Amino acid sequence: MAGISVEQLDTDSFSTALARERGLLIVYFHAPWCRPCKTMKPVFMKLADELFIHDANFAEVNIAVSPTIAQMYGIRSVPSIAIFRGHMLAAIIAGDMPFDQLVQRMKHELSL
Repeated sequence: MAGISVEQLDTDSFSTALARERGLLIVYFHAPWCRPCKTMKPVFMKLADELFIHDANFAEVNIAVSPTIAQMYGIRSVPSIAIFRGHMLAAIIAGDMPFDQLVQRMKHELSL
């Protein structure tokens, strides 16, 4: 495993991260009180480590700390993964799922 870095974003750093992104920004939205989020986080981290996408960066947002980001982009449930392409929201993948299913959903959304 490559050990890719997953940036922790909050209200202040999110817009900066989105503005500087030239490729894809894949963001994991979660909350500390959310049980499915706890099972989904290792799946997301494995995705970040193993899904090799040129010009993709991975980040996460704790909605308990930064709820306005989720509201702004229509994140209605956690866990959710939002895919931003060219500074715009391209897709949301909501729910807890196994790694293989998440990879298939990502490939479908990204047309890989």
